Amino acid sequence: MLPRSVGDFLRQAAALKPDAPLLEFFQQGEGYSYAEIDALSNSLADSLCGLGVRKGTHVALMIPNSAPFVISWFALAKLGAVMVPVNFNYTAGELAYVLQDSDSQFLVIEAELQGVLDAISPEDRPFPDERVVVVGEPVAPRRGYAALVEAGDAAFAPPDDVVPTDLLSIQYTSGTTGMPKGCMQTHRFWLIASLVAARAHGGRVENILVTFPLFYLDPQLQVLTAIHAQGCLLYTSPSPR
Repeated sequence: MLPRSVGDFLRQAAALKPDAPLLEFFQQGEGYSYAEIDALSNSLADSLCGLGVRKGTHVALMIPNSAPFVISWFALAKLGAVMVPVNFNYTAGELAYVLQDSDSQFLVIEAELQGVLDAISPEDRPFPDERVVVVGEPVAPRRGYAALVEAGDAAFAPPDDVVPTDLLSIQYTSGTTGMPKGCMQTHRFWLIASLVAARAHGGRVENILVTFPLFYLDPQLQVLTAIHAQGCLLYTSPSPR
């Protein structure tokens, strides 16, 4: 029987095998267990809730392959919020389009990518700087990702029930024949697609090497595929051009 949500999926896996490795960023020398990712995403969810992120809130992520992307995704899943993964090679015009088209109300962005956001004209920005969370050193009124994680409660309980038919993400196409289009994906979509992928490998996925940026669908699917077998993700770090 499938969990009710992707957030519940992580919680259940962490309860079964808390100390097992879930994420390994071998180029940075960083590793995280199931229990650590569960607790960190709870803490971030608690702080994001305090900023006004709720069930149905659209939150864009513009982050290279790193733990903050995965932690942010699970935090949003636990809140019932909607992730909008953003290509970190976008120009200011492309970023403005996706933020507006997706009705994003918050943005979590790598510090080194803020120049792209800053190049968007004020009238084309869909939200104020108070709703920008920076992975790195922020300049007020933007918020710091690390400070939010540190301030949040690891025992966070979401204020709203999250069900399988709730929207989890809006994945944008490449836009080769026109403007990129947002594909809406529910918790049920992600849980079933990853279960099928895990069973295609006999349900025994010990390690998955992730070589593509996490804003693509496949690397996100690989995260959940590994969790079905309580496996581990090994990450390379594709960088912005």
